[in-house]
Amino acid sequence: MSKNVFNSKNLGEYYFFLHYIELDDEVMMIPAQRASQVVLQQTNNLSAEEILFLKTYLHETTHLLDSSASIWGIEYSIRLINCLNDMSNTKSMEVFATNHSEIELHTDLLLSNEREYFEYREMRSVLSYDISHGVHLQFHYYNNKHILSHKTPVSMLSVLEGHAFAVEQLKEIEIYENKNDIVSLKLLERAYLKTLHNPLRTEYTCLLAFSEQIYPNKTFKEKLIILDFTCRFCLNIPSIGFPFPSYYIDGLFRNSDEKLVSSLKMDLSRGMNRSSLLCLILIVLKYSFDEVQINEDDTFESQVEDRVFDIFRQGNQTLKQCKQSLLSLWEVEYDLGCKLLDEKGFELANKLAILNKGYSWNKFDHITAALPEVGLVTGSFINAKNPIKFDMEQHFYKYFDAADQLIKSLQNINKKKQHLNPNTAHAWLNDINEGKNSFIKFYDE
Repeated sequence: MSKNVFNSKNLGEYYFFLHYIELDDEVMMIPAQRASQVVLQQTNNLSAEEILFLKTYLHETTHLLDSSASIWGIEYSIRLINCLNDMSNTKSMEVFATNHSEIELHTDLLLSNEREYFEYREMRSVLSYDISHGVHLQFHYYNNKHILSHKTPVSMLSVLEGHAFAVEQLKEIEIYENKNDIVSLKLLERAYLKTLHNPLRTEYTCLLAFSEQIYPNKTFKEKLIILDFTCRFCLNIPSIGFPFPSYYIDGLFRNSDEKLVSSLKMDLSRGMNRSSLLCLILIVLKYSFDEVQINEDDTFESQVEDRVFDIFRQGNQTLKQCKQSLLSLWEVEYDLGCKLLDEKGFELANKLAILNKGYSWNKFDHITAALPEVGLVTGSFINAKNPIKFDMEQHFYKYFDAADQLIKSLQNINKKKQHLNPNTAHAWLNDINEGKNSFIKFYDE
């Protein structure tokens, strides 16, 4: 699925429809046996090529975990297996297209001048609407003359790639910090800052570019920690029961079209549009850091977690009560999803979800995650440090034809995301707020 952000070559691929990872050991010039040692952490003093391989491995396994061991990922996997098991079921296809469209939003709506580098001095989050993809947020980049120079939608691809990018960068920082390699740390940050200006890489970097703007006093590492946690949080927040507080949305989008605002609220209340939710959380988190100073006696990771959960506190809830309420709802939804995966026979996704249940809220070590074997382009497979016993080659060929057909079928769907028309969403939400019975009323589309 992805390329290394600093490299134009395709180093690894995560096949969304197969939950399968393939890494290009030839391009990275690392023998299979050595690649296995790197993944198993059986070697020290990694070379530049070995660090690149480890980062690529972590990048792609982050995609796999996000797509299987999270509330969003379990839902995605259930809808995916419905399609793969019965490609003739048009209803399953339409439902799955809703999830898929939130990923493809970036590819479909990116407006790029296709240059290798673009200048900007400011980013703004703008609420937008597209008839095929529904309501979504866009980042608008403005240059020194306040002229719009670039647009990119905030899609699920932004979340997934931004998360994977943050994870791999944090690992590289850890490697250099352990060696006290100040020069490499400075070079890594310099390359990262340059990449934020690449218009063809904004699916990886738009959320970090936005973080650069709204967290000017945070370090490079702290910004990565913020994105790592907030991505995991948004992928795991329960679909029902804890919508994003409406007063934040009203305040942040007070100058936007009220019909689009209503549509966003409806989407969030149904567990959709998690990419927009992530952007909203990043903005509210900024005000938290501005208003309340960092507690030097606590870790930065813990403070990010507490401040994010604090956004969702209701009434007189304590922070501890809020966390417990969210965790209880999450666990019910997570376990139900695992049960459905088991019933539908999606063995790989079910194992990934069950064995990585702790992945969701805690600080997570991707190296020790329960993972299946990963394929190399040279034909070998390498095991994870905590391997899942599963025949990935057999799995690949079992679903490959159906996955290929699914790709082609999705291309023929016009209205890719099933969503309420903004006029309908606005009217419905107003009726609900006024206490009217909206369930027996028909709205014009």
